[in-house]
Amino acid sequence: MQKFIFLVLFLSSQIQAQSDKNFVVIYKNFLVSKEISPDSNNKVFAEKMMRFFEEVEYKLQVEGIKSDFEVIRKMSLGNGFYPVQKTAEGVRYYVDDKVFIEQREAFDEIYLIEEPVANYNWKLYNETKTILGYTCYKAVFERTKVNPVKIEAWYAPKLPFKFGPKGYNGLPGLILEIKQNDKHYVRAIKINWDEETFVIKPATGKRITKKELDAKFQKAIEEMKTMRN
Repeated sequence: MQKFIFLVLFLSSQIQAQSDKNFVVIYKNFLVSKEISPDSNNKVFAEKMMRFFEEVEYKLQVEGIKSDFEVIRKMSLGNGFYPVQKTAEGVRYYVDDKVFIEQREAFDEIYLIEEPVANYNWKLYNETKTILGYTCYKAVFERTKVNPVKIEAWYAPKLPFKFGPKGYNGLPGLILEIKQNDKHYVRAIKINWDEETFVIKPATGKRITKKELDAKFQKAIEEMKTMRN
């Protein structure tokens, strides 16, 4: 365990030295289980949803000490019906050494949520698995009080960059896989070291807090329920 802790601290110190590295990571959705509930009203539709969900791909661009993450391959269910992709498309996560910005299209507007970079209290484990040929270690962040959440991340110490999918950051290695629930996860499928990167800090959009935007979504959901009734 002492050797493991020393390795983590050493590689963490290398992140700044690697700040001139620019590259692109491609991630993909994966389902933990493809079993369909026996009481599903439409098995064919459920299978189609799962298939299209796993086709969604994302791109993480890293340019020095800044990064952004967004969808590059969107889901389409045909006939203009694509409810699931709306949760992913039009969303961009920007992270640098000081700020986190979420740029999101919603309600026919573009919104900007800007916050200080989150100080995730990651708990590091000595569990390992291999992703893209790199040995990755497990880390878990858990919040049990306001907006409970549990995040499981797998990071590669040999890639000493603090970034990862969906704006998650702060580990002593690039996050190659992240899971926010027990149903699906996002995993890196390719790293393009020679691809040009252009990470620009988002500036377009109406500034709003996450709490205010969540309230808008909740109101929209309630209105949809009322219309159905």
